[in-house]
Amino acid sequence: MSEMDGSKGITTCRPSYAYLSGYIRYRPVKGYYLVINSRKLASWLLSRSKTKVNVARLQDGTFFVRIGNGNRLRARKKDLITYISCKLLTTEERRVLRNIKRSFSTRLRILPSEFGIDIFDLYPDEDVAKVARCLNANGVAFPEHVMTPFNCTYDLEFTYKDVKVALEVTKLMTSKSKWLNFKHEGIGGNLRSHIFDMYKFCVDNVLIKRENACAFVIIPKIWHDVKHINELIDECRNIGCYILFTDFANPNWPQTVAHQMIQLLEDLIKRRIVFKPLKVLR
Repeated sequence: MSEMDGSKGITTCRPSYAYLSGYIRYRPVKGYYLVINSRKLASWLLSRSKTKVNVARLQDGTFFVRIGNGNRLRARKKDLITYISCKLLTTEERRVLRNIKRSFSTRLRILPSEFGIDIFDLYPDEDVAKVARCLNANGVAFPEHVMTPFNCTYDLEFTYKDVKVALEVTKLMTSKSKWLNFKHEGIGGNLRSHIFDMYKFCVDNVLIKRENACAFVIIPKIWHDVKHINELIDECRNIGCYILFTDFANPNWPQTVAHQMIQLLEDLIKRRIVFKPLKVLR
């Protein structure tokens, strides 16, 4: 499901639901409880008064957590916890929890709007969430699962029309000790690793799998004047990997980056660039 932004006639495609990971745990005497893995949601709940939820189970086994008059939802440092009825578990699940292992992982669904937030508020990286929200406001659709380092290889992954897109954002700045910015030193090498992750994404998808794909690396604009980074711009662009330099001190940087990304994606689609296949070395 998605929402529509009728004020501007733009389809925001904002997911109504958000899928998170969690696990079911059993404690003798205390019973069964559901743990929701979300530092962001836990932080939100810590600043609120007592919150109660109802938990149901969908046909695919997903637990659906909604604001209601059921058990209290308690926030801890990295997760949230609420007790659930044993009736939500199968006979086999209860047997395993009581006799073999005390917990098992699961998938759960919430309605972010019930908590007064949207799905992007649940993203662990705030900078990535800002870019995603701006892209979404311009019609880019995003999946309902919350993207975290545990379920996504890159900071952001989505499909724009028929193009697979991956994104990395880093605020890593140059060092006053210039030698640390060299390509084989700590800071310079770290930044290059982000770029080459995106470059490899394009190699794997465009040249090997022959799929439409594009990647973006968002980095501080100060790196534009560093020779070993600057010389990568054209080489990366030739395979559909774009290095975008931005001023993170400017509060409008997410909108600027989102606009650049959409323009480059549209240009890529119009031109239908055909990349030459890799040569097989013998």
